[in-house]
Amino acid sequence: MANEIEYRVNGGFLDIPELDFFGQCNTSRNGKYALGWADRVILLKHGESPKVFDLVSPEEGNVADNGNFVIASDVQPEKLSSVLNAYSPEGELLIRLKVRALLVNNGISPSGYYAVWQTANNPDSTDGNTLIFFDLIKRKSSWAVPPEPGWASHYEFDDANQILNLLYRAGQSYRYSYAGEFLDAEKLETNLLNSNLPYEVLRAVEDKLGSGTITTAEHPKLIGYLEAALSKRPEPDTKSSIYRWLGEMHYALKDRAKAVDYLEKALELNPKVGAKRLLGKIKKEMN
Repeated sequence: MANEIEYRVNGGFLDIPELDFFGQCNTSRNGKYALGWADRVILLKHGESPKVFDLVSPEEGNVADNGNFVIASDVQPEKLSSVLNAYSPEGELLIRLKVRALLVNNGISPSGYYAVWQTANNPDSTDGNTLIFFDLIKRKSSWAVPPEPGWASHYEFDDANQILNLLYRAGQSYRYSYAGEFLDAEKLETNLLNSNLPYEVLRAVEDKLGSGTITTAEHPKLIGYLEAALSKRPEPDTKSSIYRWLGEMHYALKDRAKAVDYLEKALELNPKVGAKRLLGKIKKEMN
């Protein structure tokens, strides 16, 4: 049996004086493993020698009860690119996927059989704003979609029922099946319409419009979300952005008069809201 090395895990950080290592850390749910990352990645298991992985610019690691772990590497903010990695506790590479986007967060099932990654926006790549689900047994990605409810803060895996739960700081949760089906569309719509936080409604609508998957047939529903948010006294910046999106969607629906009205209201609140060009174009079309 290897000599157990002394280390401390405290407040999300791992300290190993003998290895001159101090970095961020996550532990497995069963407490058997600790995963730390800084200038290198270290996997610890009680009673065993640490395993060291030389990854460039590692970020955001999570480790499962069986020692499988996920972590980003080669993170290049200036290029909006990163590499998604999954390893076994023996050091075997299970997944390596380069994406043209930075990482928001990730998660791994306690079993170590499944993992999920959320990428940040990249307007120049379809890799941006994508929830990617991995089957680590088959060593491949199963599906990748823009998340319907927006970016989650963390994840829970239900292997028995094959359900991925997306959890949010405000207390909401939404489900995807392990096959990639979004299971809570009605719940999401209800929560958006009844939200008491206008900026959350605005952000959700912006995420959907920015996903590139929304057609004009869905604009009336999104308009309803934003009109409901207006009745809840949003802050001026939020209100101006709501007016702008209402103007843009009404223009897409060929209602120029309403579009002009909303865009002018947006500019009154915030001249830099980004509505001047479209407003000028519409007025030219109306003359």
